[in-house]
Amino acid sequence: MKNKFGIAGICIAIFAIAIAIFQDDIRPEPPTASVQLADRLADAVAKIGGVETDESSPKDWVTLAYIGLGLLALVAGIVSFVQKENHRVSGMAGALGVVAIAWEYVLIGVIVAVVLFLLVNLDIG
Repeated sequence: MKNKFGIAGICIAIFAIAIAIFQDDIRPEPPTASVQLADRLADAVAKIGGVETDESSPKDWVTLAYIGLGLLALVAGIVSFVQKENHRVSGMAGALGVVAIAWEYVLIGVIVAVVLFLLVNLDIG
């Protein structure tokens, strides 16, 4: 197979974009309001008592997963380009990797484009 790094990068990027699209379904449910309030109360009592608590918030593993996979796809596209594989395949791997990394901004761009498209086609004037 001639384009092994490029095709691997495309597959990884598609998987990363799929995680980004369905991230709300993958994330665990947030705790209820009563559990959150009990945790805040326990932290406040611990601070008053002079006990140090770990204030680091848990990492969002879903976001880290699709950004990391997007970065991996981008690197695979670069390696594909350096190995002189097909430029279209390596460019696709890199482009899809960048789309996965910047997923939130891609959604904002799509929304702006749809709004502009609708405004132009309303025939005002």
